[in-house]
Formats: sequence, C-alpha cells, structure tokens
Amino acid sequence: VLDCGRCYTSHTVAKTIRITNNSSILQRAGFVELPSVAQILPTAFMAILPGQTVTRHILFRPIAVAEYNIKLFCRANLGDTYTIHCRGKGAKPSLSFLHSNLKLAATADGHREQVHTYLTSE
Repeated sequence: VLDCGRCYTSHTVAKTIRITNNSSILQRAGFVELPSVAQILPTAFMAILPGQTVTRHILFRPIAVAEYNIKLFCRANLGDTYTIHCRGKGAKPSLSFLHSNLKLAATADGHREQVHTYLTSE
C-alpha cells in the first residue's frame, strides 16, 4: 500500500515508484482508468527495455475532506495488469485567506502601495 498520508485539499503529495522490466523483451505499459485525485508524471505510459528501470511520480490531490482508498492499474502489453493500492486523507487547511489574489497598483520608485486581506484560522 502506497500511503500518501494527510494532504490539504489545496496541495499535492508526490510519491516516487520504480518499475523494472525483468523480462528479455520490450514491455509497453501504462496506467489506465486513473481516478480524478491521482496523476502520473512525467507520463502514464512507458516503453521499458529489458533490464531497464523507469521512475514515475504518483501525485495525490484530494478534492474533498475524506479518506481515500484508491487503486491504480498498470496494464502491460503482454496482458498483465498490476495494481497499486493507495491511501490518503484529504484535509482542510487550518489557515485560509479571505482573498487569494491581491491587486496592487503600479507605483513609482520609492513609493508604496498597501492592500489588506484577512487570514482566518479554523
């Protein structure tokens, strides 16, 4: 089980996996049917030469405050399907800004521009 731990709904957790082709022929594989909270980087599809190891990063981005138990399916060209079980917990950030964008006017050198926002703690 790949444990992504607790992650704020506004953040992303990345876990690195290594995939090795132990066969004597080229393997083409890809992660299919990815859930909306998961992404594979740099790409979900790969061609792995015999004896080669590739690295993939699994990104977990929770969209709600909830427990997640998901499955990632990696299908190979020889018909095999490998399953990676992942779990994580979406959490609400304890601090939040009232406005996430602040607009500042252009100012001359040596002058100041001031803007206010509120930071709340839950």
